[in-house]
Amino acid sequence: MEPYNNLKKPLIASFFLLINFAHAFSASTPSSEDPTKTTFIVRPLLKEPPSSEDIYKKSHSVPAVAVSGTTKPNPQLKKICDKTDYPSLCLSSITPFFTGKTEIISVLRMAIDAAIKQTEVAISAAQKIVNSSNNPPETASILQDCIETYTDAIDNFHSAEEAIPEKDIGTINTMLSAAVADYETCNDESGGSSPMTSYGEKLVNMTSNCLVIASLIK
Repeated sequence: MEPYNNLKKPLIASFFLLINFAHAFSASTPSSEDPTKTTFIVRPLLKEPPSSEDIYKKSHSVPAVAVSGTTKPNPQLKKICDKTDYPSLCLSSITPFFTGKTEIISVLRMAIDAAIKQTEVAISAAQKIVNSSNNPPETASILQDCIETYTDAIDNFHSAEEAIPEKDIGTINTMLSAAVADYETCNDESGGSSPMTSYGEKLVNMTSNCLVIASLIK
């Protein structure tokens, strides 16, 4: 019996050593089958290597750029806008279209592009109202007329832009003035109560700025 006892002791010691080792690399969690029981989940020591897709995304990621609300406008652009009747509107409307060029003809083109974009926004808003079913026929009719006159304004803006390379001031002024008339026609027909009134007033001011900028062309 002595050899058996000598063999039994190291086996028991090895068994308890294995239990302690398992506890060192496991975490106890409640069993989903019986909350009174405890199961052991062995956690991996090493993370899986990143996939080629993860590496590509990380290497091609673009860092976020902080945009300051106090960014100073281009001094040359500001100098031009300060000569208009609505300098703040001039700066705020041209800035999204600013290409870095500060020649008068370039700034004029940007100002016209801004007015065209704002006109398209107004047309889209009017079309949504016309398409809705809870508007009286009279309102829908007025808005439809405004959509047509605003579309004419866009055509006039394009004609003005086509005259810029030749510095045809006469044509530029005529087309810009026609655009102003288009907006005012809409406002007059609606009696100032149309949802388009606020758009029209802003666009008249933007076009007025275009006329002043055009007058600076030498």
